[in-house]
Amino acid sequence: MKEEELSKVLSELNGVYGVRNSVITGLDGLPILWENSSEVSLISAASVAALGAIEEMLKQVGEGKLENILVESDSEKVFIKKIKEELVLILFAQRNANLGLIRLEMRRATKKIEDIFKKSG
Repeated sequence: MKEEELSKVLSELNGVYGVRNSVITGLDGLPILWENSSEVSLISAASVAALGAIEEMLKQVGEGKLENILVESDSEKVFIKKIKEELVLILFAQRNANLGLIRLEMRRATKKIEDIFKKSG
């Protein structure tokens, strides 16, 4: 049941204009749920490593708590967002995707994912 609900959240997120793919992973870097990606293990591990490194940097310089990471390449945008203390949401979007819309939809998806995990214990 939980997997079906999470899959629905990712499908909705992947339906946002400009979004190519999204992944839910654990803080151990192991993917939990994804669509459309053959390189999901590498993506998950690298994203969680980046998240940890940037969180540590912010902690060392006293610059507050990390909300999300945005990486832009010449061909796409990658968003990495921590969900509570145990999950990470990774989203890949086209370079010209609407940043505001994607951030809004990621906040909505994050809330839904938190609710799914809260009710399933």
